[in-house]
Amino acid sequence: MLDDKVTMPLSHSAIKSFEQCPQRFYQEKVLKKFPYVQTPQAERGDIIHKEFEFYITEGRPLTLPDPTNDKLGLAKPYEKWISAIASRPGDKFAEVKMAIDWEGKKVGYFKGKNIWIRGQFDLMVQIGDKALMFDYKTGKSKYADTGQLELMALLAFIHYPTVNEIHSALIFVEEDKVIKSSYSRDKMAEYKEKWLTRSIPIVQALTTRKFPMKQSGLCAFCPCIDCPYYTGD
Repeated sequence: MLDDKVTMPLSHSAIKSFEQCPQRFYQEKVLKKFPYVQTPQAERGDIIHKEFEFYITEGRPLTLPDPTNDKLGLAKPYEKWISAIASRPGDKFAEVKMAIDWEGKKVGYFKGKNIWIRGQFDLMVQIGDKALMFDYKTGKSKYADTGQLELMALLAFIHYPTVNEIHSALIFVEEDKVIKSSYSRDKMAEYKEKWLTRSIPIVQALTTRKFPMKQSGLCAFCPCIDCPYYTGD
């Protein structure tokens, strides 16, 4: 088992951040030099997620602005998606936080020992040994990454041992677009090996404290302005 002194809880976004640039990951995630500042777009996304959660779990009507007129009301573009999901039969679980350790065992999300990876799905509907898993997106589908769905499926198989099949979807609510993917319990070893392979380099970097810079098209938007690859204003 890995020592929690030389690792840190990972997530889909953390792994992607490290792969994009280890040095930026180090300054943002390890040294925490750049406190998170929520953008208006991210704030709006959080509001939409919370509204969807309450619609599903408590039956509250949506009070979101309709993006076509920016006035509070029926928010029909959103209601189309969430009402269709809410009407599905089955046990519904909303905004569930999950975590596993380096042995692949379920642990507490915040205080679990030797946490390897954490994640949270927006909604899962379980019917027998099958489940539908949804992740709502308010951004552009151009940047869709189904790897997030695979990782959430892996975590869900561990947290929900009676689920054997998961049919997942990224729902881009403002583009009227859905990207689907399916996962099965009998492929868990394959999923786990893939995410271990992507996680181990982070542990190695944390152990050696070597986080190389990596040049890419994202350098212009990086907060590490003292990096020689920085191309922003």
